Amino acid sequence: CHRLETEIYLKSDHGLAVAKGESEAAACKDCHGHSHTLLNYRDPKSPVNRANIPQTCGHCHGNTEQMEKYNLRQRATVVTYDKSVHGIAHAKGEATSAVCTDCHGSHDLHRGTNPQSKLYWQTIPGTCGKCHENVKQTYTRSVHGKAVASGIRDAPVCTDCHGEHTISAVDQVTAKVSASHIPETCGQCHGSERIATRYQLSSKVVDTYMQSFHGLAQQFGGLAVANCASCHGFHDVLPSTDPLSSVNQKNLPQTCGK
Repeated sequence: CHRLETEIYLKSDHGLAVAKGESEAAACKDCHGHSHTLLNYRDPKSPVNRANIPQTCGHCHGNTEQMEKYNLRQRATVVTYDKSVHGIAHAKGEATSAVCTDCHGSHDLHRGTNPQSKLYWQTIPGTCGKCHENVKQTYTRSVHGKAVASGIRDAPVCTDCHGEHTISAVDQVTAKVSASHIPETCGQCHGSERIATRYQLSSKVVDTYMQSFHGLAQQFGGLAVANCASCHGFHDVLPSTDPLSSVNQKNLPQTCGK
């Protein structure tokens, strides 16, 4: 009856594991329920209804010991998701908040290292862009987005800056992209000698910023002080040679004037 779904599932990580005899791998009934209790996914009582997806996936993926048996070293995935901006919104009943299947897929689940995965590094902007379309369009035109499109693995994608299951709202101090953490987050790449050497970038930008008036104020807890994103932009980072860049010479008065 469900031929198309079956073909997709059998090629997924779950399907391949079941085919190898892994009894703990998720099969149809583990997610949808047993045949006599099956409910349409639109039914609020269905385990695959959007409202119940985190709990359903959490039956296995919330079990750290079980996950480590299969080299899925996750840090309490379900718990961190529940505390994330997506998880909090989901708990409030916001129907459009992202759940597991929105990012990972449903029948077509694959590890992030698989190019067919929705979470393969080069695919992540498209996956996040299903909800954050405007951000995706801006990012795609940026120096980072263009680099990712050309196959440069060192270029950051959404999860490198925002995190994965731990994504917090920008105004939360726990967010990797909050004002207090921006230098640290950008410094993951821009403070790396390896990346600086490979792409002919300055490796001193983080150090010099930290020694500047802005950097010193930031270290003393000043959240209104200029950080990396204040000058270079967020999703719209462009090289200084680009006329549209906020740090292009002709745009500096306006950028600093903010």
